[in-house]
Amino acid sequence: MKSNSKLLIFLLFLILYISITCGCQNSPADYPRAVEGTLDLSGWDFAKDGPVNLEGEWEFYWKQLWEPSDLELNPVISKGFITLPRSWNGYEIDGQPLKGEGYATFRLKILLPEHEEAKAINLSSINSSHKLWVNGRLVSVQGQVAAERSLSVTKYYPKIVPLALDDNSVELVIQVANFAHRRGGIWQPIAIGNSQQIMEIRERKMIFDMFFMGSLWIMGFYHFGLFFLRREYKGVLYFGIFCLLMGLRISLVGPIVFLNFFPEFPQEWILKMEYFTTYLALPVFGWYIYYLFPRETSPKILAAYSLIGGLYSLHVLFTSSRVFSHYLYSFEFITVFFFGYISYSLLLAVIRKREGAQLVIFGLGVFIFLAINDMLYYGEKVESGNLFMFGGFIFIFVQAFILFQRFSKNFDLVKQMSQKLLTLDKIKDEFLATVSHELLTPLNGMIGIAESILEGQEGDLNDRQKSNLFYIVSSGRRLSMLVDDLLDYSRMKNNDIQLQLKPVSLKPVVQAVLTLSRPLAQNKCLDLINEIPDDLPPVMADEDRMYQIFHNLVANAIKFTPAGKVTVSARVKNAKVKVMVLDTGIGIPKDQQDKIFKPYLQGEQKILEQVKGMGLGLSITKSLVELHGGSIEVESEPQKGSKFTFTLPVSNQKFSGTQVPRKELYDADLSLAPSMPIFNGKEGKTSSRILVVDDEPVNLAVVTRQLSVENYEVSTATSGQDALQKVEEQIYDLLILDIMLPDISGYEICRRIREKYSLVKLPILMLTVRNRTEDIVSAFEAGANDYLSKPFERREMLIRVRTLLTMKQVMKQAVTSERQFLQAQIKPHFILNTLNTIMFFCRTDPNKASQLLDELGNYLRGKFIFTDFDQLISLEQELDFVNSYLAIEKARLMNAWKLSMILNPILK
Repeated sequence: MKSNSKLLIFLLFLILYISITCGCQNSPADYPRAVEGTLDLSGWDFAKDGPVNLEGEWEFYWKQLWEPSDLELNPVISKGFITLPRSWNGYEIDGQPLKGEGYATFRLKILLPEHEEAKAINLSSINSSHKLWVNGRLVSVQGQVAAERSLSVTKYYPKIVPLALDDNSVELVIQVANFAHRRGGIWQPIAIGNSQQIMEIRERKMIFDMFFMGSLWIMGFYHFGLFFLRREYKGVLYFGIFCLLMGLRISLVGPIVFLNFFPEFPQEWILKMEYFTTYLALPVFGWYIYYLFPRETSPKILAAYSLIGGLYSLHVLFTSSRVFSHYLYSFEFITVFFFGYISYSLLLAVIRKREGAQLVIFGLGVFIFLAINDMLYYGEKVESGNLFMFGGFIFIFVQAFILFQRFSKNFDLVKQMSQKLLTLDKIKDEFLATVSHELLTPLNGMIGIAESILEGQEGDLNDRQKSNLFYIVSSGRRLSMLVDDLLDYSRMKNNDIQLQLKPVSLKPVVQAVLTLSRPLAQNKCLDLINEIPDDLPPVMADEDRMYQIFHNLVANAIKFTPAGKVTVSARVKNAKVKVMVLDTGIGIPKDQQDKIFKPYLQGEQKILEQVKGMGLGLSITKSLVELHGGSIEVESEPQKGSKFTFTLPVSNQKFSGTQVPRKELYDADLSLAPSMPIFNGKEGKTSSRILVVDDEPVNLAVVTRQLSVENYEVSTATSGQDALQKVEEQIYDLLILDIMLPDISGYEICRRIREKYSLVKLPILMLTVRNRTEDIVSAFEAGANDYLSKPFERREMLIRVRTLLTMKQVMKQAVTSERQFLQAQIKPHFILNTLNTIMFFCRTDPNKASQLLDELGNYLRGKFIFTDFDQLISLEQELDFVNSYLAIEKARLMNAWKLSMILNPILK
């Protein structure tokens, strides 16, 4: 509050300074005034007291365009006197007030002191055309002065007219015509003074106007730039528009700076632009206040005022100045009430202690006060001059300060939040490191115990037990590698990874990684190929990191390759080994290839369904390759596969020939991998068939083992296409479906199945790790019957499976009962009577017998064929069934009765 008070004091002094230095340069109150067409300045000291406004009584010749020579030849011409400056609107001649349109001649005789220096006249804007004679010489012409509208040409802007003095008297004769503006005549003061004084006043006014105009435009474009950088701050946009409109308006009023640069520009359009900017700027200002204080300002009132401003603007565009200039008063009247409402809103904001409300109401108060002053000045109610630009300058300065204050506060807030996020990020890294270390301890114990049992230390095991234990070891190893990735990611952020460089032969590393990765590809038609040449020179690398790099790339390739091959090859190029990991999988879209090396990519919803699993692995791989002095890149096309290429430096040292795989690879008993059981799709002996779809072998094994306890007949599929194909080939009672699959998402598979199978005919249970509300909603919208998130409890999964199968069985029994009920309606005597009738017609009318056989077949088809569980049939099918029955009965009874059927056309 203290800083705001200092700002207010500074602004008050600024207003005072501007008013003194750049305000209206009126002469003192006791300057001489013209009396009956003569202004006596013989006793005026121009050098000491400055210029004099030519105010007082001028000779006035209404609807007469006299030149100086005409007045000299006809001194008896009738004349009147009009006090200037003022428009001739309302001036009475013969008791009748004049209107704005018309033409007239003005004359003034000025008596000057003797031996004066060169003089000049500061000629203000004269609406809307004029001619000026000084001592009989024509010195200024603007527009075309004429007695008819069709001949008159509008042009007016301030100018300086030098005076050539022959003696101590000056005669001014001015012809004025106005057919374009609501006011006519000389209603702004004309000043006379020493040439240097007049030039200084003119230049000072021009400099200030151009400075203010340039300042507004700079502010406008600056805030436009802020808006395009931060589009949520709409108040900045409206403030920028307001500044640009006000800057343009300043160039169109007062000295009319615009015409100094474009003198040939039509005056009509100058006036249109002046009014147009006024009608648009004020509604824009209102919207700016709304976005500063939205709770205190009504958007409906602003919309209504904006509509009014828009209508006035259109009126300006499509009418002439002599028409639209008369409607300014009505808009000003409406604006007074609008500013009253805005003031009320700002007072409300001050009461509620909104940020910046006091400054806004101060700036607005100055702005409104000086705006009303200008309305009164141009309405010839006061003579204080045009002060609007001073108020505008203060207002713009205050608003810019408020916006700067808000941005500064937001910047400080962002700075504090950034510091807090950095602190939290550091805490997160420490947490990851701590948790990762804590996870590794029980993981190593779990893996060690499972491996010891697998090796037979606790006795002989059967094939199923070995298979289950291998899955436990394999899952534990994968989890251990994920924990290692978390540790590595934390270390990389802190630049805390130290490489143990030595000569490494890549072929045995690749072979070990491919062998360990075979379980991932066991349910796919996928070949893992090692094409590393035997004579490939060793690379200078960290051996453990090489295993990590190849494992991430190979596992990624297997994950997204439903069938085909994954090939690892290498060659020497430019003293570096270039390694390629090529797959024939689903590929990566072009717009996502630059994102896959970023950490935590799998959190992005849009990418998740296609690139599941690309989280830390590829990000860490890229960092490790770069730590070795190499680079990595990817080339890929959707549905054609991907190729990851990275480089490693060739070792200058010779390979020793002894290289042992990483401990976890060595301890995993690689010999077990090829003999892992492959689920052939049948376990158990019940009639319920279940299809389980998942691309993770471990998940398939777990679900299959749990379902086998209930003796279900289980089939498996590892991809979306495989699942759709199996659904076409066999009839299943239940589909257990994972959402995230490498080729087609579970949502899409569900939608395709629902195009053919109803919710009852083939229930679908979704199993997935994605358990957000939007994921569950998407699953049910796609056509799933139930949803279960991983990890799940075995009993819950079995109960849900049993519930869905029971539901299907109940519906099937209900349909069977309905079919039996319909079949029971077919009485034996009906069949016998129908057959007797057909036999009769076989002898007498074979065509009729053939027709009755068709009707009987159609009738029996409707009774016996029941292939769907739908409870409703179409009206057309039902009528067809009834018509067949009636045709048989009509033939059997020998047309003993007649039947007519009337069907409402709407039902058709």
